[in-house]
Amino acid sequence: MIKTLKYQLIFYKTSSGKDIIADFILNCENNLKNKIRTGIKIFEDYGLELLKTKWLKKIYHNPGIFELRITGGKQIRLLFIQYNSQVFLIIHAFVKKTQKIPGKELKIALKRAKEFI
Repeated sequence: MIKTLKYQLIFYKTSSGKDIIADFILNCENNLKNKIRTGIKIFEDYGLELLKTKWLKKIYHNPGIFELRITGGKQIRLLFIQYNSQVFLIIHAFVKKTQKIPGKELKIALKRAKEFI
């Protein structure tokens, strides 16, 4: 039996077709790759219901940008927007090193989000 996902996270690609999110994940250590995959799977099962948990936070309101938190030895953040009711687009991924999201990381996410709004 094939499991139907409630929600889908897709990766942002540059205008030249480069899959920078997949590249970021592939360059992570194996244990981090597994944690990222687990985080994505949990989101695909529960979607925005995760806002009630430590996994997910809305970090920007217009446009709506969400942060999927992957914790472990390193703090990975996947920033995404809602593309339609069931599809979300990961627009940026980075290693979080400070308490707040660095302005340059948010700027990148906002620039990419505007391409789809």
